[in-house]
Amino acid sequence: MTDVTCVRQPTVEIQTEDVTVCVGQDARILPYTHDFRDACRFRAGQRVKTVLTPTPDPHSPAYRDGYVHGAFAGDGSVVKTKSTKNATLRCQDEAIIERVDAFARDEYGLQRKGREFNGLHEIRTTIWKEVDLLDEVLPIDPALVDDLDYCRGWLAGMFDTDGSFDGHTVRFTQTKPEQRKALQQLLSRLGFEYVVEPGGIRVRGANSRLRVLSAIRPAVSRKIRSYAGIMVNGSAEVVSVAERPVRDTYDISLDSGDAYVLEGVCVEVE
Repeated sequence: MTDVTCVRQPTVEIQTEDVTVCVGQDARILPYTHDFRDACRFRAGQRVKTVLTPTPDPHSPAYRDGYVHGAFAGDGSVVKTKSTKNATLRCQDEAIIERVDAFARDEYGLQRKGREFNGLHEIRTTIWKEVDLLDEVLPIDPALVDDLDYCRGWLAGMFDTDGSFDGHTVRFTQTKPEQRKALQQLLSRLGFEYVVEPGGIRVRGANSRLRVLSAIRPAVSRKIRSYAGIMVNGSAEVVSVAERPVRDTYDISLDSGDAYVLEGVCVEVE
C-alpha cells in the first residue's frame, strides 16, 4: 500500500447473502461473470465474485475453549504420576502461547514461563486439581462438538501447533489416533473434505483449503503468508442495493495488483 486518501462522497450499500459492503458510489466491484462495474449499477439478483466468506468473531467463549484444547491436542502434554501432575504446552511461536494465555479459562490455572533453553515458549500448570480439569477436555470436549465456534477454534489451535499451508495444501501433521479422530470429526462437522494420510490429514479442494483458513483464523502468520494472494472462484447473490448518505470513504493506492478485498468482495484500485 502506497497511499490512503480520505474522500467525502455519497455511498452505496450492497447487501449479499453473507455480508454488507458500503462503498463510494463510484467504487468499482467485480461481478461474478464480467469486468469491474460501478457499485451503483448493481441490482438485486445479480452476483458478485467473492474471495473469502467472512466468519463470525472468533473470540467467542466457545472459540476460545476450542483454541486452547486444539493447541494442547497438537503440541501439549499432560503428565500424571503418583507423585506429580502437570499440563504443559511448549511452542516455537510465541503467538500461540499468548493466545492460549489470553483464551484459557481461569480455572485451568495456566501460567506463562520464560523461553526454554532450546528457544521454545511455554505455558503450564502443576496444580493437580487443575491438571485433572484440563485433562478431562483433551483432546476434545464432547459437550461442545456441536458448537461451530468451538470447532473453528479447535482447528485453529491444531493448525497453529501442528498444521501447515504451502499456498496449495492445508495439512494437519498429526499422527496420534485420538487427535486424528477428533480432527476428522471437526472437519466433517464444518463441512470440509479431507484425505487421511500416514503423516496427517490433508484438506481437499481449492475452495475448501482457503475456506478452512478463513473459517478458523489461526494465529501464526508465517504459516499463511501465501493465503492472502490466492483467489477463490466463489460468488454471492446481491440481496439489495441502496443509496446511503454522504460520508467519509477511503481510496487505497497499491504498489502492485489492481484490487483489494473488502469483506470478501473485490474492489478495483484505479
